[in-house]
Parts: sequence; structure tokens; C-alpha cells
Amino acid sequence: MTTAISGSLLREVARLFTQSQSRSVERNSKMNSQCNLLAELERSGTLAMTELGRRVGREKSWVSRSVDALATRGLVVKEPNPADSRKWLVTLTDEGFQSVNHWNAALDDHAVQLLACLSERDRAAVEKSLLLLLTALREDQSVY
Repeated sequence: MTTAISGSLLREVARLFTQSQSRSVERNSKMNSQCNLLAELERSGTLAMTELGRRVGREKSWVSRSVDALATRGLVVKEPNPADSRKWLVTLTDEGFQSVNHWNAALDDHAVQLLACLSERDRAAVEKSLLLLLTALREDQSVY
């Protein structure tokens, strides 16, 4: 398989998987794109709003509106940054952690159902490939 075909295949798999996961979550809860913010906070801990936006690839105004909406729902706390009073820090609340855990469980269940259509041998091959890809992505310094 050529590099161009591999790249195209990976992008198409990522696109379809993301759409499938989104549909799965929409059926199981009222979570939306703001869940990416919650998931990043769960992975990283407290973040400055600007860093949070950079990590999820969203513009400042969208992040600000989303963080305010999440704070209103009690899922995050937004506090002034002691290092720079013009900036804000965002932290998950206990309820925010519970929401992320619920969302992740729904996404994991969906992935398990999707992979269940493969033979045991093919699932093992997919898992090995995903682990290799994960290692490559984590080594990619452009991610963060």
C-alpha cells in the first residue's frame, strides 16, 4: 500500500469513526462538542482557557462561551489565573468528572460493539496497529 493510500485511508477511518462515535453519544446522552473540552480537562487537569482552546483546536470566543455554559451547568469552575489576572484557569468539578466518565464509557461501549464484528484475529491486528499508531502520535512533537 502506498503512503498516499495509507494517508487517505487513515483520514477516512478517522472521519467515519468520529461521526459514528458522535451519533452513538447523541443517542445515549445530551453531550455535544463541549465534551471535547471536558475530556481535555480530564486528561490534562487545570488549564488556562487559551491553552484549552489550542488543545481542542477551537477559537477563543467559542471556548469562552463553551466554558461559561459548562460552568453554568456545574461541570467546570473558571477562576482568575494568579499568574496573570487577565487570563482564566478552567478546572473540572466532581460533576464534570462524572460526565466525562459517563461519556467515555458510552464511547468505549460503542467501540467494543464496532470491533465485535471482526474476527478475534482481525481485532488483535487492529489493536496492534492502533497501539503502533498511538505511539507514533505521542512521539509527534507537533501534537502539543
